[in-house]
Amino acid sequence: MRTGEAQPAWVFVAGLGCSQLLFAWAADDRKSRNWLDSEFLDALLQAEADYLSERAAQRRLGDP
Repeated sequence: MRTGEAQPAWVFVAGLGCSQLLFAWAADDRKSRNWLDSEFLDALLQAEADYLSERAAQRRLGDP
């Protein structure tokens, strides 16, 4: 929705194990199509992968 109007939403929040970051995703209802959507899962996995890639690069540069 792009009207700027506030809408109620259900929010999924997860603590990501390796990165210890929080991930949040909002949907308009609790139907499984929103939570099992590949875009949702891709975003969740990408957040963790980005962190792991960044940490690997830091280690190559000698950062603890």
